[in-house]
Amino acid sequence: MRGELSYIFDIKKVFIIGAGFSKPAGLPLTSELLPLVHQKATEKEYSNSDGVIPMGQAVMLLEELRYYFPLLNVTHNNIIHGRLGRHINLEKFLSFLAAESTFLSTSDRFNEHGSKLLAFIKQWIGEVIYERQIKHFKNIPDFYNVFIKQLCNSLILTFNWDTLIETLLDFQNIKYRYQLNVEDFDERRNSIPLLKLHGSINWFSTDNYYDDKENSGKFTNLGYGFKSIEKQEGDLRIRFNNYQSPWIVVPNYDKLIQLKEYGELWETPWRYLDDKLEIIFIGFGFRKDDFHARGFIYPKLVQGSRNGNYSVKVVDFAANESDRKKIKNRFKGIENCKFWLDGFNLESLNFIFN
Repeated sequence: MRGELSYIFDIKKVFIIGAGFSKPAGLPLTSELLPLVHQKATEKEYSNSDGVIPMGQAVMLLEELRYYFPLLNVTHNNIIHGRLGRHINLEKFLSFLAAESTFLSTSDRFNEHGSKLLAFIKQWIGEVIYERQIKHFKNIPDFYNVFIKQLCNSLILTFNWDTLIETLLDFQNIKYRYQLNVEDFDERRNSIPLLKLHGSINWFSTDNYYDDKENSGKFTNLGYGFKSIEKQEGDLRIRFNNYQSPWIVVPNYDKLIQLKEYGELWETPWRYLDDKLEIIFIGFGFRKDDFHARGFIYPKLVQGSRNGNYSVKVVDFAANESDRKKIKNRFKGIENCKFWLDGFNLESLNFIFN
């Protein structure tokens, strides 16, 4: 509602964060995931009546890719060597799988995530990102800490699956919460709302029948609004080794099935962004076919900028003039929108905070 974000929650800035934010910390973009996910799938043993199958669970991935992209030469070698990257859009492929899951009856669904392959891919994605985090989080560039220290009076909306922001906040002993509205006044005023609109690699089902609760380590409830999701603390391999899929929302033209466990999470930006705010996009592609993200924010950006409520900044990376034009075109109609197109880095902080 108009004015509530600043009056009740003392929010002045809204950060909308995508994969480009995490890229300098060593995490992959979605467009880079296919060979990594394929490699992870090959590491998972897979067998049938004839015995163990070479290439493991990647056989399932290959079969489905060939089904949805029949005109391409989809082979294990072509995936491994990145030869299909220009032709197979992983986001489009995941959209096919998510749509396929909506057709399944309750009895045909593999688990809470839908089809068997979609559930497996979520697990592979989670493992790939987690292993990258283990490898790179010891050497996170220092400008991230400079960024985190300046987040007072901010709301973060992130579409990333990784736990980079939580890691940075924990390192600085800054409290955060996974929803905007909480009953405790001190928590509301002394913690940063971090809304993970596409879930997180460390979120899992509370009712997972693979899980041995006695040996699963520490886990915490995410709070009011989350129906059946808990956060796994510490080593996530305890979940992945039990073949559990994290609660992450994969790209899809219709995310409603995936979002049903997220309670009021997606209502927050729709309800509260009617305020006088500075809105900063960092590494967020803002694709035109992402109707959910564009539906809650783009009309507000246009209208809010025209009536003087919004000041909008965009931090992204453009390799050439063609890329610059594409990025600017995604924000067309937003008045006085300012751009930094040299990537998220130390120099971009002056643009962001001044």
